[in-house]
Amino acid sequence: MSNYFITVLNMSLTASYVVLAVIIVRLLLKRAPKIFSYALWAVVLFRLLCPLSFESPFSLMPNSNEIIPHDIIYSQNPAINTGVTIADKAINQSIQSTLPPVNPTASVNPMGIALEIGAIIWILGIVVLLAYALISYVGLKRRLSTATLVNDNVYEADGIKTPFVLGLIKPRIYIGTNLPGSELGYIIKHEETHIRRYDYIIKPVAFLALVMHWFNPLIWISYFLMVKDMEMSCDESVMKQFGEDIRASYSNSLLSLSVQESGLLSPLAFGESNVKSRIKNVLNYRKPAFWTVVVIAVAAITISLGLMVDPTNTITYKNEALGFSLKLPQDWEGKYIIKETDNNITIFNKKIYEKYDGMGRIASVERQIGEMITAEDMLQAPVGQQIVLQGNGFTYFIQMPSDVQYPLDDTALSNEYSAMGEQIADISRSIALIGKLKPVAANAGFKVKGTSFFTIEIPKGWEMKAMEGFPPYWTMYVGDQHVGRVELVPYYSAERSNEKYLLDDQALRKVRIVINPEDTDQKTIEKIINSFRFVGGPYNVVDLLTTAEEYVARGGARIFGQIAGFKMENGKPVAVHVKIMKFIPDGPGDDNPNGFRIEDLNQTKTYTLDSGVKIVPLVAPNHHNYGIYEMPLLDEAFIKNYPNYGQFFYDFIIGSDGQLKIVLGRYVP
Repeated sequence: MSNYFITVLNMSLTASYVVLAVIIVRLLLKRAPKIFSYALWAVVLFRLLCPLSFESPFSLMPNSNEIIPHDIIYSQNPAINTGVTIADKAINQSIQSTLPPVNPTASVNPMGIALEIGAIIWILGIVVLLAYALISYVGLKRRLSTATLVNDNVYEADGIKTPFVLGLIKPRIYIGTNLPGSELGYIIKHEETHIRRYDYIIKPVAFLALVMHWFNPLIWISYFLMVKDMEMSCDESVMKQFGEDIRASYSNSLLSLSVQESGLLSPLAFGESNVKSRIKNVLNYRKPAFWTVVVIAVAAITISLGLMVDPTNTITYKNEALGFSLKLPQDWEGKYIIKETDNNITIFNKKIYEKYDGMGRIASVERQIGEMITAEDMLQAPVGQQIVLQGNGFTYFIQMPSDVQYPLDDTALSNEYSAMGEQIADISRSIALIGKLKPVAANAGFKVKGTSFFTIEIPKGWEMKAMEGFPPYWTMYVGDQHVGRVELVPYYSAERSNEKYLLDDQALRKVRIVINPEDTDQKTIEKIINSFRFVGGPYNVVDLLTTAEEYVARGGARIFGQIAGFKMENGKPVAVHVKIMKFIPDGPGDDNPNGFRIEDLNQTKTYTLDSGVKIVPLVAPNHHNYGIYEMPLLDEAFIKNYPNYGQFFYDFIIGSDGQLKIVLGRYVP
């Protein structure tokens, strides 16, 4: 739901630009025929209801990108882009100071919660307004149940203070029984003009736009101003139709209604409102000269078109082979070079690239097979990278350089490079799919699925998704029926004879593939297994377990016990004091409540910390309550964040050099 809400927020914010522009133009056209002011509101309606937009070099809009990016939920530094630098800076600082940074291993994040709550409130507001409109309409219809036909589509009813039009398919004019005959002609002509111009349809559509964007005060203002311009332009149309100066008599008919405005609030009906301002407009009305109307019409059309389209202040880059496009700022013309490979493109600063032998890398956009790659995977990379697009069976992510790519002693080039780098966030939001290119399966009737760790082919009627749990695993299913799974397991884990295991001996990775033979034939199972390919993936807890076994196999040791304390130097731990114990599973004749006992050996040993010692506070499969990549360093931050570290039990992995390499939490109930 939050994605729809973000789309509506973007539409509403874009429409706000147009509302402000129309209000300014409306003031400039104060003495012009009101039909032009009324027509300008159509642009606002278009922006409020149409999620699509067009581009033109003649656009009057400040920005062509999404104001609120759809991936803001997962962004480490959530930010908006209104196109107004001062506003962006103030708002983004407020967002980033108010909300804590995204934790990809958490099940929820603050930005996601805020948007979900906002979406729920938005839906509730829509329900309330629609319920109100329906109730008011039903009540009004009940009041009109005794109305009698006067002529054509004009009806007379008791209790109606002022005339109005009601109905969408067959609109009717309703008048009160106390309306003087001298005023009847003008008023009926006014309501007939509303019908002739389809105002009875335009106003309900505008109300629906208001309902969708009820949270935006500018849209409420624009709605009431639009209704006011509708009425005034209708008054002017009536005066033109009579062909004589009827300002005095027409304003008198309005004056008689000013003390008893209808108070009709149903969006499907409208009567005489804003009477005082309308009287003033009628008395000041002068039929404009022909050329004046032509000039104003041309200006109004030009402004409308300029507000309906987005600016083309960008350079469009398309890569048909990789299936995506992106937009670069127009002022980048002549400043960049794009280098392409089979699965990525790299954007360089042209001057730096040519002068400094390939330096000047600003960012890369890479494509990887599969749509089950997650933001959590991206955050494990040694350099900054972020998913920008998923679709057609691929994931596209943008990667930033990990080292200095500009000459430190050249101020001009450094500034140019930095300025271009600051625009990468906008560029990443412009990335879009083009074409229908998808990964090609080697097996007929199969499709390719992919994660950060592997690719695999499954029958086209099957689906696959990542599951929560440990070790990480992905299920295959048909409809609601589970038919198989792929599980990432430690390289040295024991194997069951009835299951298929695939190994990457170089990366020390292993997966277990289980497919229910009752759900498919053996030939299909073989095709699925034979299609499996390792593709790397981020280092995770499973790999840490594998690495621990590798240290032990190479002459190291696994010591069970508790942390008794640390040896500190300059505020940092350099060695750990281990209280050594023995974990003894129950044997014959033992009957311990938990199936084991722990023997304190009354020994404490000190082990020097190797660089980058990682710790999994509570490691699966016995227990885990952290994300699969949660592997904090055993440093001063860990000591501060886990003050009760001494109460838990651990396996300390010691290398053959006697240094502590890895700490694995052991859950002991």
